[in-house]
Amino acid sequence: MNPTPPRGSPIRFSTDDFPQRDRVEAWRETYGRAVLRVDVQPRSGEPYRSEMNMRGLPNLGVGLGFSTAATYRRTHAFTDGDECLFLVHLNGNGAAGQRNREVLLADGDATLLSGAETGATVFPVPTRWLSIVMPYELVAPVVPDLSAVLARRIPADTEALRLLVGYLKTVLLADTALSPQVGELVSTHVYDLVAMALGATHDAHETARRRGVRAARLRSIKDDIAANLASRDLSVDMLAVRHQISQRYIRALFESEGTNFTDFVLAARLARAHRLLVADRFALRAIGAIAFEAGFADLSHFNHSFRRRYGATPSDVRAMQLGRKRTG
Repeated sequence: MNPTPPRGSPIRFSTDDFPQRDRVEAWRETYGRAVLRVDVQPRSGEPYRSEMNMRGLPNLGVGLGFSTAATYRRTHAFTDGDECLFLVHLNGNGAAGQRNREVLLADGDATLLSGAETGATVFPVPTRWLSIVMPYELVAPVVPDLSAVLARRIPADTEALRLLVGYLKTVLLADTALSPQVGELVSTHVYDLVAMALGATHDAHETARRRGVRAARLRSIKDDIAANLASRDLSVDMLAVRHQISQRYIRALFESEGTNFTDFVLAARLARAHRLLVADRFALRAIGAIAFEAGFADLSHFNHSFRRRYGATPSDVRAMQLGRKRTG
């Protein structure tokens, strides 16, 4: 497999870090030739700009990128790899071609391309994409006739694809490095979801459904909870409707992690309240207002839960933070 970013660590690349005249060559050397194994041809007469957030995981590399209008071409010079590229076209219209096939891609569509064959991907407008580079030999055993799905459109509304995109955005936008154990787990989930999106064998589909789909659904639900902690309507019923799954399934997802929905939401709200209490910009905010902003409707319940969780009252935590600032 071709080189990928250091395992577990987030890597950012942007042509903005280079003079305009050097940007195309910088992209070719840093990302095009080393990771994606393609060359770039920007649209004539237009300034070229590209950025990538990348992360290396066990047996795969993932990236979230942006590019101005350009053609990315895999020539014979780059067909000595054993990898395949799973490409998700996040916005705008585009096209990819390989094996005398051309696939048109709209918002959210995906396709699979081989690293051992020539081909091209065209972004006629500024485009954001998500890429997964992985060894062909690890994907082929779980997808019937993998060669038949190369350069074929995977529609944006494919369930496994939607879950994969949400899951990887969370992974790629995180600033912290992943431990080897977490990296292995994330890699397994990504392979499961890719296999399902491509049309896995029956056995692989069942395995992926149990592992990758459950993990991605739980991650999506947790992200939804974090975005709506202050809402008084936050409930299992609301999430079941929004994610189109049953309340029982949501409860089972949390139970698989040794917790439940109520305890998870309480812990998340307490953690948010703690962050607000020690943040400088909220130093003058009333504790009751902070409790409300974190999602608590009952101040007495908030105070009791906070003290049980942190071993101190909200006022004590704020006072200790102020004391550390004065002595620091």
